[in-house]
Order: sequence, then C-alpha cells, then structure tokens
Amino acid sequence: MKLCVDVGNTTIRLGFYENGFLRYRLIMATDANKLEDDLYSSLEFLCRQRHIPTYNVDNIIYSSVVPNINKELKKALEKLFTESRLINLESCLKYYPVQMNCDNPKEVGADIIADIVGAKSKYNLPLIIVDLGTATKLLYVDKEGIFQSALIMPGLKISADSLFDKAALLPEVDLENATNVSNSKNTNDCIRNGIVFGHVESIKGLCNRFEEEVGHKVNVVVTGGAASLVLKHLPKEYLHDDSLVLDGELILLEKYLDEIGD
Repeated sequence: MKLCVDVGNTTIRLGFYENGFLRYRLIMATDANKLEDDLYSSLEFLCRQRHIPTYNVDNIIYSSVVPNINKELKKALEKLFTESRLINLESCLKYYPVQMNCDNPKEVGADIIADIVGAKSKYNLPLIIVDLGTATKLLYVDKEGIFQSALIMPGLKISADSLFDKAALLPEVDLENATNVSNSKNTNDCIRNGIVFGHVESIKGLCNRFEEEVGHKVNVVVTGGAASLVLKHLPKEYLHDDSLVLDGELILLEKYLDEIGD
C-alpha cells in the first residue's frame, strides 16, 4: 500500500492507495506547533479508528506548503509506518517533469504540481483547475499540457475571517447552506450569501475571462476542501474531483519507483 500526504495551510490530507485505487482517506487539521509525539498520536488514532493496516504501507510520498511542520510530521510518519520509505515530492519531479511557462518554476508549490499531474491524467485539455483551499487557486493548463497561468485569491475562510476581524459589529457565521442573493433578510444570511456567492461569481467570471483571452472553450475541474461550499452553485458542466492532489502524488510516486527499479 502507498501513502500520499498533502500538507496544506489548513488541513493535512492522507490517501492510502492499494493497486492504484484510493482505499482510505484521512484529514486532520494542520498545526505547526505540534511536536512529533502529538502528531504521531493523532495519526495513530485516526488509523486505528479506520482499521488501516499501517504495517502494509511500503512507500510514502510527502508534499507540503508548511515548512514549520515538516520535520516533526515526517518523524511521526516514519514512527507510525515503520516498514515504509518516505520520499519528498520534489525528488520525483526529475522523472516526471511538469512543463511550465512561468517566470520562476521553483516558486510553484508542491500542491499546484500535484494538482496539475492529477488533472492531466484524468481530464481532457485545455483545463482550468479550481482549487479551493486556504487560498483559492485557478490553474490553467493549455491543450499541449503546459501549465501557462495561475491566479491566487483569498479563500472562503480567509475572506470570512478577515471580515469578522475587521468589522466589530458583524457576527461570525458559518458558510454552510448559502441560499440566494435576492432574499437575504437577516445579518447571518447577508454575510453567508455575500461571501459564498461573491466567491462563486469570482470563479465563474475568471473562468469566462480565461476562455475569452485564450479564444476557446476550456474544461473546468473543482477540487479542494472548501469545494463543498460552492459546488452546487457553480455551472453543472464544472467537474468535481476531491482527490486530485493525492492522485497526482500517486502518479509521481509510481513514476519514481519505476525509474529507480523498485
């Protein structure tokens, strides 16, 4: 069994793959202040709760955009999955290079690379990947499979937290179950609908602008932890894929293992 680990600013996602299929998926909060023992305890509890055979994990691929947690989390993973080898995503890229038309490819985050690899393996190009995480990212891959452009804007939670922090008289509200924009009659609905539908219209408008600028139709796939908040309000032709980053990591790991003869 192979384990793919994606460390984001808000959550850590773990995907356990057996014979190419995602068998288990775990999500835990990212806390850069936790030490090895705390992280180990959290991981061990989640695996025990799901009856995941930790001794069956032979290889782990690890990607992270949170440097402060890496040392302790890696030690926790190696302690729990004692029969496994931990491989950084960056080590796999020389065997599966991603073509990028950008000023500095080294600035491109591991999560973005995994998104692109996963999407290219599953969907028709050209493609826009809408990744709704701590930040909302729109990634454009052209019909030749080249990563051409990215847009980054504050995610839903950041937008809400900023509003609550700066506007003292506005209450904190959850963003679940946004209804509509024409019948917001109380403060909670006004905030919830404003933030969610504002984000929805930003995504739709930016995807349309991409199509206008490139001059042709582009497929759209939506992923990320906050996708559930907006998905039902987006056009029905937008695809949804909750495991895009993990699937991309698996492809990179398998290519690495093939190349080193393992």
